[in-house]
Amino acid sequence: MNAINMSSSVKSIDSDKDVMLYLAERIKIIRQTKNITLGNMASKIGITRKQLQNYENGQTNIGITRLWQIAQILQVDIVTLVEGLDNKPSSIDNESLEFIRLFNNLKDQNIKDIILGLLKSM
Repeated sequence: MNAINMSSSVKSIDSDKDVMLYLAERIKIIRQTKNITLGNMASKIGITRKQLQNYENGQTNIGITRLWQIAQILQVDIVTLVEGLDNKPSSIDNESLEFIRLFNNLKDQNIKDIILGLLKSM
């Protein structure tokens, strides 16, 4: 199983650029985990694929309104995108993200229901 690394490449948050890079990495990882393409997400936001790529590479600052739009499309709370900026550990670990990605890839709703039922019974 190929786990997704959620640890930020930014070691400490000392500047605006560090914040941009941290957010960029979080957005990209969550988007990929949910199997949303750059083009599809950019279209939903109403921007070009290149602009979204600039956000995800930390080359362009993300305004709060755009961050909110991105969170809505990714179906996460804005807190999820900024979680860990204060150097506290993220509540989303690699294993959880991998489970979410695999679960989202399941096509059969009956299997999803069985897995959810099993988890709820534990």
